[in-house]
Amino acid sequence: MATTVANTPGAIGYVGLGYVNEKIKAITVENVMPSKETVNSDTYPLARPLFMYTNGEPTGAVKEFMDFVMSEEGQKLVEENGYISVK
Repeated sequence: MATTVANTPGAIGYVGLGYVNEKIKAITVENVMPSKETVNSDTYPLARPLFMYTNGEPTGAVKEFMDFVMSEEGQKLVEENGYISVK
């Protein structure tokens, strides 16, 4: 979606905040611009969380990955890449 929007004049689409850049612009909805603050306060109406599902309790590499994502270091990377952390 992000590639299509970035490369197609007049295209619109739904992408995460981490994809917003000089070629992909965010728009206001109900006069609210998306940001960490407006998403966290539920004032931007098109935000959604990211869900990660496993087949039962994660183990091995999957558990290690999910533990890393939820760690302080993982959440810092989330923020550094333009997304909103869960912590």
